[in-house]
Amino acid sequence: MDYPVSLDFLFDNTPRHIPTNWLVITGAPSSGKTTLIRTLAALGYKTNLDISRYVIEKLLKTGLTLDQIYQDGKHLQRKILFEMILNAKKLPLADRIFHDYSFPDNIPFLKLLSIEVSKEFEIAAEMYRYNKVFVCEPLPFEKDGIRRENPTDQLFLYEHIRSYYLKLGYQIVYLPAVSIGERIRIITESL
Repeated sequence: MDYPVSLDFLFDNTPRHIPTNWLVITGAPSSGKTTLIRTLAALGYKTNLDISRYVIEKLLKTGLTLDQIYQDGKHLQRKILFEMILNAKKLPLADRIFHDYSFPDNIPFLKLLSIEVSKEFEIAAEMYRYNKVFVCEPLPFEKDGIRRENPTDQLFLYEHIRSYYLKLGYQIVYLPAVSIGERIRIITESL
């Protein structure tokens, strides 16, 4: 699915700061987010997929290469945002759902790519208010076939993701670089 030239229609009459019971597992690439989401799902918690990974995998299935997909970073980020909005509008606000990546995460990725942060990304970052935000400290960096970032980018994104959520007024629960079991314990004890 391609996105329209303007995404403004997706925000028509949508207030900002819509309260949700959603929780975010965030952090830089290679910080254990997806492993945590899969573990939480296996434990019976509701989870939402990493939309950015979903979009990239979908584009790969069309025959595009990673180089072609990443060639126009702004185009890719807008595709991701479009899919994120469509996905979020289908989710019950009252359900406790763990998200792997969320709207505010887009801003640091745009900054990493030196792409101007447009109004639609700013609106999306403040559209929903999450119940809790868990920030994963980086783990040793690993390439996985989709990631284009490197260890320097990883640290840049960790700092900018963390600071952006703080700027939006969230109290962050930090998940140190410890075992998956210990991270799950920290998460469940803070619910």
